[in-house]
Amino acid sequence: MIFNLLILIFVCLIPTSKAVENEINKKDEIRSESTFLSKSNDLNEKIIKTVTASGFGKSIEAASQNAAENALTQVVGSFIDAETLIKKRREIQEGVISKTKVIKKDIKDYSQGSIKYFEILNIQENGSIFSITARVDVRIEDFKSYIKELASDTREISSGLFASIKTDEDNIENKLDLLGKFLNPLISAEVIKISIGEAQRLNDLSAFNCRYIYEDKYISCPTGNKNENRLGARKMSPKGSIVIPITFDLDEDFKRNSLNILDNISDQKISSSIQYKKSLGGFENYDQENDYIITLVNSKNNTFTSYLLSDAREYNQKRDNIKRKTIPVLSHRYCNDYFPRIKLSFLDKNKQPAWEQKFQHCNGSFTETSDKQLSVSFFYVSPDKNNGFIDPIYSKLYGNLRMYYSQMGSLSKNVIFDHSRLLLVIEPEEDLLNKISEIKLEYVSN
Repeated sequence: MIFNLLILIFVCLIPTSKAVENEINKKDEIRSESTFLSKSNDLNEKIIKTVTASGFGKSIEAASQNAAENALTQVVGSFIDAETLIKKRREIQEGVISKTKVIKKDIKDYSQGSIKYFEILNIQENGSIFSITARVDVRIEDFKSYIKELASDTREISSGLFASIKTDEDNIENKLDLLGKFLNPLISAEVIKISIGEAQRLNDLSAFNCRYIYEDKYISCPTGNKNENRLGARKMSPKGSIVIPITFDLDEDFKRNSLNILDNISDQKISSSIQYKKSLGGFENYDQENDYIITLVNSKNNTFTSYLLSDAREYNQKRDNIKRKTIPVLSHRYCNDYFPRIKLSFLDKNKQPAWEQKFQHCNGSFTETSDKQLSVSFFYVSPDKNNGFIDPIYSKLYGNLRMYYSQMGSLSKNVIFDHSRLLLVIEPEEDLLNKISEIKLEYVSN
């Protein structure tokens, strides 16, 4: 009875042993092919990385493919960042599976792929599941280029988008060219007219409705900052000094042309009256990093018109770097570099200079100088003839608009004024006084 039972058990075990034998034979075939691959000599190989990986499957072939997938997945992490691995997880996973499909009975199929060598090191069977440990040699350059191509992304961009950008740039380029056509003549003072009035003694001053306060030794105008008025001609002799009223006026044709150009090239426009201690008003979408605002002031009726040029500042800087064709829009910068100087000359009867000097009025509403022959004081008067709360404007007619006693400081930059007034006070020594026949005031370039 016991003998018969042993025979029965032996007979039942025969099929299972045969299955294991078949799978082991497959393993031997794979190992023999792997050995063949390892002996091949590829002179073009650069970097080979050997990875030991485990795999599971219902057959030795399936477990081998799983081990190869796990090995390649390890290698992927060495040259693809984690963010890309997550973003392109499906594409990379499918690519790895594609590369490991070559792990078959006939393994010559993958001899030229990313896997250079595959060898099963250990096999374990647990029920119907096979577990293997394998050595996998990976051609890094081949596999890296393959995976990076999978992980890359492309999208066709409409040519119309590039065309619209180019059109916008061309439009801004044309705007800046037109802006330069009227700003450059203004900055170079080609469109400013100088008018010299009748000379007076300082103690008889009446020009621009100003007068000299003899007791306190300062010039007083009906409107304006009294503290600054006190500085004008403070060391000058009231009887030995001469006051010459001078006006600087913007050319009328230039003003009309400027308004016409700005009306055509600006994106927004606002106009209003100038009011005491109030800003000129702004634009809702103004970006001070990228946009320009140009303002024109009418001193006759204290009104202004401001124009917004969107993106012009950003592009002006860009084309300065590329083409060196920048437009010096910012009136508060580079005064000494861009703006001409005022040359004051006193001529003798032969029209030869008996005394001359150049002045640059960039900071402050007045300036003084003196030598052994002459003391000079430039005293600018507010161009606002009615209220006088606008700060004096210099001879360049392009600068910042400020107001007396304003807590806001500079209320507007890049302002074009149509008018400026100057009281030129001189006190010549006797020798020079005997030589002077006429006065000359002109713009000279730096």
